Amino acid sequence: YILDEVFTFLYLRIEASQAAEFLKKLLASIKEDVIQLERVTPDRFEKAWQMRFKYKDHPKISFTDFTSFVVMQERQIHRVVTNDRHFLHVNLGFEQAP
Repeated sequence: YILDEVFTFLYLRIEASQAAEFLKKLLASIKEDVIQLERVTPDRFEKAWQMRFKYKDHPKISFTDFTSFVVMQERQIHRVVTNDRHFLHVNLGFEQAP
């Protein structure tokens, strides 16, 4: 889901040819195991779905964020580089990197 957001963001913000070139390099890095791609498995999807209901008082948190939370918990990742304050709105121990 994050990869999808990156694709969309780049095509909205920069020239299409630049976005395509960046994304080709990104996908090549994933294929070469330079960057690890974490897939949303059915189990992760279910956990994110359950989390969506648990945090029903935060309707603006996206399902993409919830899937990120699940993966981060599994991988024991606590620091996140983002300007998305939703990572701090849930009490999961995430810390926003500057």
